Amino acid sequence: MSTIRYLSILLTASSLAACNGSSGKNEEVTPPDPDAPTLIAVSVLDENCQAITSPSLVAGSTFCIQAHLTKNDAGIANTSVSFETPLGTLSPNSKLTNNDGIAQVLLTSNSADIGAADVTASAQSASDSASFEFLRDTNQANTLPVVSLSSYVGDAAINSAKQGEVITLRANLV
Repeated sequence: MSTIRYLSILLTASSLAACNGSSGKNEEVTPPDPDAPTLIAVSVLDENCQAITSPSLVAGSTFCIQAHLTKNDAGIANTSVSFETPLGTLSPNSKLTNNDGIAQVLLTSNSADIGAADVTASAQSASDSASFEFLRDTNQANTLPVVSLSSYVGDAAINSAKQGEVITLRANLV
């Protein structure tokens, strides 16, 4: 009988010693909230889609505009994001998100696109904006076009006209 008692104590002690806490598999998993809002965050990056210190570039430059679409802190893949801005040219105007919920487009400007504006990204019911500016290139000389006017009667160039005479004015920008 003492052997059975000894085995029973040993079995109980072994069972208690083997239980050294939670394995992590016993924790409850919280399912994603189906009513969680869809969120979008817009970032202005450099032309290589890398972080920049200031969203200010010289007119004629290019920005990368990035939208990150999430729900329940997870990226939403394969969703169309639309981009809009009144300054510069977006290429393309809309893009599908990748597996991480990120969509990127390029915003280019010409030398006349000077000023500040917002770029807005929208997807599903979410929308966000980010500010940027294109600055005048201070390294280029400010040259104004020269206008040359010429007056003609028929094909003949003239310096003065008579009353009632039909003249043609030609303007040339140089």
